[in-house]
Amino acid sequence: MIRAKNPRGQHVLSALVVATLVISTPAVSRGAEDAATSQTSSPESATDAEELPRTIDLGDFRIRDLRPTSGETASLRFKMHLKLSSLSNQDHLSQLQQWQHRLRNQVIIAVRMADTKDFAQPGLGRLRRLILLRTNRMLRSQLVEEVYLTEFTFSPE
Repeated sequence: MIRAKNPRGQHVLSALVVATLVISTPAVSRGAEDAATSQTSSPESATDAEELPRTIDLGDFRIRDLRPTSGETASLRFKMHLKLSSLSNQDHLSQLQQWQHRLRNQVIIAVRMADTKDFAQPGLGRLRRLILLRTNRMLRSQLVEEVYLTEFTFSPE
């Protein structure tokens, strides 16, 4: 076993050793294992696909928020996904995909309603709650369960 130290002083296995172990496994045994797992996991994989959380990608947001009363301007950039509840079905999903522009408008309204200090919170909890409330109010049901914000950048100007 080959070990090397990374810059933090932690021991790390060499990728070459791991790759050699994978390549040296006989193809016959791998093929038999793959055939056995595909036969047993086929019915389960169909049910797992139905149980996976459904999400809707609302895309990239670039918002420049001017607040003349407080003399603040904020530039925000983020990507957003909505996780649907387990009660949603395929009809709900297709309807929400058609309503993406409405959902995006609710997100923009929620961002403009938030205080500037909400953008600096570590988990963005208040902003995510505002978006969740606005989208569920528009849908008139509790279809959206969670809001995921990724690649969030905030720059006050």
